[in-house]
Amino acid sequence: MLRMYGIYADVIGAAERALQSFDETKELLEYPEVQADKAYYLSVLSKYNSLSSLKGTLEGLKDAL
Repeated sequence: MLRMYGIYADVIGAAERALQSFDETKELLEYPEVQADKAYYLSVLSKYNSLSSLKGTLEGLKDAL
């Protein structure tokens, strides 16, 4: 079990809450309706890329602890 103290627990908790929409965002990219609306697709893609980056950073932080 990962033991977290102080600010690390706060940072990891906040990142995990933000990542709750990661899978949903990833699925949205596959919907034909989303792909048909270029502006919306690009906005979802931008959110996905941000969440993907956050996910990688969070995994790295957890590995370091």
